[in-house]
Amino acid sequence: MIEIKQIAFIINGARRLNLTIQQMIDQCTDNPSFQVHIVKTTQAKEAIELSTKFSEEGIDLIVAVGGDGSVNEVMNGMMRANRKPLLAIIPNGTGNDFYRSAFNNSRQGDFLSALKNPSVMSVDVGKIESDLGTQYFLNIADVGFGAAVVEILNKQRIYFGGKASYALAILRTFIGFKTPHLSIQSATYQYSGPVFMVAFCNGDMFGDGLYIHPGAKVNDGVLNITLLKKIGLMDYVRNLKNLKTGKRINHPEAFYFAENKLRIQVSKGKAVTETDGEHFPTADLNVSIIPSALKLLVTEW
Repeated sequence: MIEIKQIAFIINGARRLNLTIQQMIDQCTDNPSFQVHIVKTTQAKEAIELSTKFSEEGIDLIVAVGGDGSVNEVMNGMMRANRKPLLAIIPNGTGNDFYRSAFNNSRQGDFLSALKNPSVMSVDVGKIESDLGTQYFLNIADVGFGAAVVEILNKQRIYFGGKASYALAILRTFIGFKTPHLSIQSATYQYSGPVFMVAFCNGDMFGDGLYIHPGAKVNDGVLNITLLKKIGLMDYVRNLKNLKTGKRINHPEAFYFAENKLRIQVSKGKAVTETDGEHFPTADLNVSIIPSALKLLVTEW
């Protein structure tokens, strides 16, 4: 039987907590059954160090309060620790795409009840190795267009936030994006040529609800790959409805398959990577999946 006594809330300090989330945290703090630690981050990557520290100190549950980037940092800290507590998520970001993928678009349920009668699910974790070290992702990582969107999105958030920011970043990226040439190799697949985007999918959606790989599951034990070779703005516009409703892109240059390991190399042009909305400034990568790497507290209804 799972018993939760010590809880650490790692909160993205850059985002305001609404009344509902604050009440969830207060209920836990006021409950004598729990010993609660609350930390608000003040700078990027701080949640990684906090998560590693709490994991090593024997915390039973780490709660990531924020968006996909915050969840990514907390998870990366846990993956670097020698012991791994339970992970829980209170979504408080723009897209919250991993939470929506994991719980099939369900909404946050009674958090206190979930703590008292815990149910957990195993989730896979993606792993990226490069000359810059090792980075983990919980939802989606990609090379090409999606990563270029994240670069612009992170820059414009200073001036323009909210859900419309994703759409604006996509349109701005199309204006100057130049398709790189990549070499993609795995045990069963090889390709070398122009790549608009190659996405490594643990979950099925990113970019605030765009289904980049419909049917992908966070606990299916494989990397679900979406490869888009030659795609333009009008192709995106024509398939936007499919992306929003969970249908596969209808285009001869769109390919879907599953692998356990991939090698990505840039052969021409410039390409970068993003992992759960976090910019990663290289695209020469080894990508793999770690099945059932973490336990996630079920909190949806």
